[in-house]
Amino acid sequence: MLKITTTKRKVLSLKEKGEIIEEADRCANLPKVKLAEKFNLATSTLATILGNREAILRTIAKCGAASSKRKNSRASPYQALEEKLLDWLIDRQEIYLPINSVVIREQAKVIAAELGID
Repeated sequence: MLKITTTKRKVLSLKEKGEIIEEADRCANLPKVKLAEKFNLATSTLATILGNREAILRTIAKCGAASSKRKNSRASPYQALEEKLLDWLIDRQEIYLPINSVVIREQAKVIAAELGID
């Protein structure tokens, strides 16, 4: 009887993808096959990561420390809401006002109403 073994798909974080891109830049003369073996990746996966280099690096720069655990760079459909809420949150923090999840949620509802979002 044949036994089919499959390996579980490994989803790389943005931080790991950034490290792969840095290593590819550092060792530009290293064959891509060797680089893929070093990170235990398929060569097609490595090619995809290197092909999406700009988008990955842009997302890492945008997310900062949060990118260490993020797996993708999907944008929110409510980007304007998130930006206004973040500005409001930073303003509150600068004047040392108390903030909790309930207050943030209520402010998000107010901003959503201003933007015409249900």
